[in-house]
Order: sequence, then C-alpha cells, then structure tokens
Amino acid sequence: MSTQQPTSQPDVNSHKHEKDEDKQPVLESASATTSQDNRSGVAAYVIVAVVLMVLVALALTLCNVLEVVGTSIDWEDPNTYSFDDDDYDDLLDDLGIDDEHDISSGQSLTADNALDQYLGCIEYTVSDYVFASDYSGSQQAVATYVKALASRDASSAAEVKSHLRAAAATGDDATRASELQAAADAAASASEAIEALELPAESSVTGTKAADIIENLTDARDDALTRWNKIAQVIDMVTNPSGHTTRELSDLDDEASEVTDIALELTHALGNSASCK
Repeated sequence: MSTQQPTSQPDVNSHKHEKDEDKQPVLESASATTSQDNRSGVAAYVIVAVVLMVLVALALTLCNVLEVVGTSIDWEDPNTYSFDDDDYDDLLDDLGIDDEHDISSGQSLTADNALDQYLGCIEYTVSDYVFASDYSGSQQAVATYVKALASRDASSAAEVKSHLRAAAATGDDATRASELQAAADAAASASEAIEALELPAESSVTGTKAADIIENLTDARDDALTRWNKIAQVIDMVTNPSGHTTRELSDLDDEASEVTDIALELTHALGNSASCK
C-alpha cells in the first residue's frame, strides 16, 4: 500500500515580503534647484536683475540725450541750432579758423601757408586725357595742332610746378620771391604760346565734318587760354596772399584745373578727322 506524499504548500511569508518590497516609497535625488549644494538657480536670478538694471540705465541715458538735443533745436526751423558764443569760439579755435571769416570761407591765406596749399592746376594737364590711340587715323593738320597744344600745356605746367616747389622749399625771402616771379612768367609765356598756335587752315581739313573740326579746335584753344589765365591768378594769389582765404584759392584752383573739357574737344576733332576724310 502506497503512502501518499503531502502536497507542498505555498510560502505565504515569501509572497508577503515581496509585496512589502513593492510598496517601498521611491526616493528622488535632489534637483538642481532644490539641492543645497547647487546655487545656479540663484545666480540666474542675479544675472537677469543685472541685465534689467543695465537696460534701465541705458534708457535713462538716451532720454537725457534726446532732451538735450531737443532743447538745442528751434522746431520752427529744424535746420537752425542754438549754440552759445563760447561754444562757437571753441569750435573756431579747434578748427584753426579766424572768426573774422565765416567757416565756409576757410582760413586766412598767409605767406606761411600759401605755398602749402594743394594746387591741382599744375598736377593735371590736357595731355593726361588725350591718348596716343586718339591720334590713330586722324588727319595730319589736326593731329599736329592737337599735339602742339597738349604738349605746351604739359610743359608749362611742369615749369610752373618746379618754380612753386622751389619757392616752398627755400627759407630765403629773396629766393622765394624770385621763384614766384619765375612761375608767373612761365604762366604768361604759356598763354602767349597757346594763343600763337595757328589753327589748321580750312583747306587742310577735309571731310563732311571739317567745319565741326575747326570749331572743336577753336573751342579747345579758347578754353586753354582761360585755364592759363586762371593759373596766373592762382600764382598771383599765392604771391600776394593778404586779404584772401584758403577757400578762395581752392575755388580758383578748381577752375584752373579744368582740363577734361579741353581734352574732349581735342579728341572730338581727332575722331571726326579720322572718320570723315
């Protein structure tokens, strides 16, 4: 007779222990903002506060600037600004301008600064704008005249420039006066030489535009004479600066520096003589 073995019973205590473990509370680690060892949260607030303070300060500064500008403007005439006499005098002193003259007139011209002024009239010449290629195919009489006028303008400018530089470099009053006189003589000689240039005879210029060519050459000659008369005035102002200003000299120099119109008239003459024979 067999003996029946007792069936095994479940371990109740084991299951109970597992359930108790499942009910254990989960402990979270301290976050960045709650940890006592982490102060980054406080630093962020401090940075924001500082930025806000800077923005407020900039806004107040801008308001003050606008208020100052607003009080300096006559709103009935927005182009008019009010300056104190002291401010005006200080401005003239900073710019080195004599208050006897308006700001736009420049400084008083003197024997000391007259030769220091830039003179474009002797730096640029007609020949700078009449190129060798412009002569290609042109009629001989026209090319000869153009070359003679352009060459005379260039050589005379170089001569005047040399004398003015010598005058500026010397410390001797007599030598300076002599060089300035030599510059004046060179300018006068240039005018005489240009006026003496004989225009091509109408019979020597052929083609349908012969009259236009002669007119171009005549206009170029007249404009060149005007240029050299202006250069003579520039030299006279440098030699006798009293009563003049740097602005006057600059304006006169601009007029005397006009060479592009002369060059255009000459190149038109060359081009027409080449295309219409």
